[in-house]
Amino acid sequence: MNIIECKNVSKSFGKQQVFENFNLELEEGKIYGLLGRNGAGKTTLLNLLTTRYIPSQGEILVHGEPVYENEKQLRNMCFMADWISGFAGLRIREIFRRAKVAYPTWNQEYAERLMEVFELNERQIYGNISKGQMTAVGVIVGMASGCEIVLFDEIYSGLDAVAREQFYKILLEDYERNQRTFVVSSHLIEEMDRLFTNVIIMKKGKILVNKEFDNLMEHAICVKGRTEVIEALDERNVLSKETTGVWSQAVLYGQLSQAELERMQQQGMEISKASLQELFVAMVS
Repeated sequence: MNIIECKNVSKSFGKQQVFENFNLELEEGKIYGLLGRNGAGKTTLLNLLTTRYIPSQGEILVHGEPVYENEKQLRNMCFMADWISGFAGLRIREIFRRAKVAYPTWNQEYAERLMEVFELNERQIYGNISKGQMTAVGVIVGMASGCEIVLFDEIYSGLDAVAREQFYKILLEDYERNQRTFVVSSHLIEEMDRLFTNVIIMKKGKILVNKEFDNLMEHAICVKGRTEVIEALDERNVLSKETTGVWSQAVLYGQLSQAELERMQQQGMEISKASLQELFVAMVS
């Protein structure tokens, strides 16, 4: 069942058109990886979903209801980035107090437990702590909000390797318990792809992919071989090629028959599953 729908949404900033007749459907109870290069429109999309930006035209529905000025649906959505300007002068305990007012499903006990995980003190002032600690505050608010829909925009920024692993564990454990809907925009594709049940790939305000992770990756392969053999591949399946002297490799996407795969192997090609990062780079380059 769809939890969010964008219908023919357009958005521009002055002469800059970010979205034009943009359509997107998100299903409930999924973890979406929102991927795209800088400027693809990821942050604009998240701001539109939470009415921080208003579409120039079109509509955005949550549970089939227009989200604009819809307090019931907006109070069940939490959008956190790696820096929240409204938090700057507040102590962490005040941020949590305001979150409790904003989100009817706020879980103070969970927030306090996560503060211990990230080694935060409620007396600390948001604007005076490190970038990683600011990010951790955003993680805590998103997770403890209890909201049915949680949107994280580059939320890993500033977290060190240990803290990122803690975040991934927290998100997956919560998802297994509650089946909330998460949308996580990220550039750390290789590190975070294990989180995603679904993947959205954007390029210049367009959706290239919106698929279940397993279904997407089932049809993505990487082939390596002599340059003349790679150059002779059927172009309809080739997303990208890279040549180094007499050897080349290519990323292919599509339904290839067993006979086609065997023929490629007979031609001396080495075939392997493509990673999500390899597929992403091939699609957006």
